[in-house]
Amino acid sequence: IWAAEQMGLSGVDAETYAKEVVGANLEEPGFTDVKRKVMPDFKAKGLDISEHVIDSMLEKFSQDAKNQIMEAAGK
Repeated sequence: IWAAEQMGLSGVDAETYAKEVVGANLEEPGFTDVKRKVMPDFKAKGLDISEHVIDSMLEKFSQDAKNQIMEAAGK
């Protein structure tokens, strides 16, 4: 959703894009496949978002997801 928002997408369009990114993430372990998906999309929209920023956001959202899972599990 963050990547979609950076490109000006919202609502159904943002959700559709997020699903495409999740699908890309299933290609191989880690987040290289995600970056391979979003970086060209950012460039096509004229956005100058570095790989470092993408890595930072992936780490943040990965940790957020882990925390949510732990909370849901009552740990």
